[in-house]
Amino acid sequence: MCTNKADIPFQIADSERIARLLLCPQHVNRSGSLKAAAFKPPPDSNEISVNRFEYSNENECKRQGLKLASGSSIASSQKPKFQGIALFLAQIVSDMPDCELQYAPSRDNPAHANILYPFKTERGVPLTENQKKIVSIIVEACNLYLDESENPLWAGEIIPTSLR
Repeated sequence: MCTNKADIPFQIADSERIARLLLCPQHVNRSGSLKAAAFKPPPDSNEISVNRFEYSNENECKRQGLKLASGSSIASSQKPKFQGIALFLAQIVSDMPDCELQYAPSRDNPAHANILYPFKTERGVPLTENQKKIVSIIVEACNLYLDESENPLWAGEIIPTSLR
């Protein structure tokens, strides 16, 4: 894992694996399948956070996911729980018109990036059919890796070094 953002190239290669941290119940169905909500921007935004997996790893992603879930201010009955990682190739986003992957490192996460959509969501307003299509292209391209254990280290399926 690369912990120094100076070692991470600014340009995101199409061949890079991109990871979305998954929290349930928002991102994963009870059956263990990925919900479109995992890739829908929050209200009043046009972006979602992802990680450049080539410069991170499953343990670091899980650490971040557990931290996100524990810091949530949602009521305990709906409190999110880290569920796993959805991986896809950066090319999926770069091939879509008006969508962009933007490197956005933070002090706590040098591998952080954002998917920028060509639309901004509004609270209480459903996505249009075109917006749903954009989100579904990414969802359908994902490889899902679940780890529901309380263990702070990755205990899920071994993640391959390349994707389909």
